[in-house]
Amino acid sequence: MRTNCLLLLLTCTFVLAVPAGAQTDAVGGSVKNGHQLSPALLKKVAARTAALRANAADAVGPMFDRLSRGWTIETADCSLVKSQVKLTGSKGHTVWVTMNDDGSFHIQIRTEASGTAADAGGNNYIWIYNAVADLDTPDPNADVPIVTGSSPGTFQLIPITTGGASYTAVQYLKVDTPTPLNANLTGVSNVPLGCEPI
Repeated sequence: MRTNCLLLLLTCTFVLAVPAGAQTDAVGGSVKNGHQLSPALLKKVAARTAALRANAADAVGPMFDRLSRGWTIETADCSLVKSQVKLTGSKGHTVWVTMNDDGSFHIQIRTEASGTAADAGGNNYIWIYNAVADLDTPDPNADVPIVTGSSPGTFQLIPITTGGASYTAVQYLKVDTPTPLNANLTGVSNVPLGCEPI
């Protein structure tokens, strides 16, 4: 049961408190979770967690995954681009799992992605994405996993031709109160949510 809870933790969503005056895309709008891990990495994390729980392993080195893929920014979802932008590149995760003194877990997920892009108008780009999720499971005995933590993320679209759009998207997700993993996700972002495709 504990392993299943951890797997949910790594692909979950949170309910977040939005500071007064912060810009959000919509009330209750969703922010993409850039920390979706590969099945192989999820198995490694589950095995490490089980070993930590049984006191059979120390928190040694991080676990990794990396994959190549494509993403799209649509003009209907992002008013900052003049035409559809197709991104290609790679995305990787580095995950550290450690057991806290009270038996709960601390999980840090670093997500990094980068690549090139082209829009329908013939403009070319480079793009970069970085995010860090610092999560804790406050109650190691909970049957329904709950977490606290935060995850800031930054996406940059940088034109290498003169007619391309340029912007930096920043989002911040924070859970102050222990929150069930299956709760709705809202967050703070400086751009429309469709402008950050990762």
